[in-house]
Amino acid sequence: MYEQFIPLAITALGYSEFSITGTISSPSGINWFSGQQPADFNWDAVVAKATELANQKPLDDCKTEAKKLIAETDWSVLPDVNITNKADFEAYRATLRNYIVNPVANPVFPNVPQPVWG
Repeated sequence: MYEQFIPLAITALGYSEFSITGTISSPSGINWFSGQQPADFNWDAVVAKATELANQKPLDDCKTEAKKLIAETDWSVLPDVNITNKADFEAYRATLRNYIVNPVANPVFPNVPQPVWG
């Protein structure tokens, strides 16, 4: 699963002069523009960073989706909006804020409340 994050991991570790050929499961899939691998290059560090990035992605996706959903209901908390179920929207948005602050890999997002106009 981490293989797709190898190029990003290599870049995150400070290397920029490379390209990837084919599938990458070892350092042999990396072409260094200088013609040789940097002396301080550490494949285990690349795998560790790629694994870290792969594990972080679902959490980042959770935060992104929660931010999108909360933005879609910003209108509901404006003072001039006359809905009688404002508390439902506040609870919904509180759940989304929790996902933003404490993201999880497999979130179950609540259904957006339907406005009841007053």
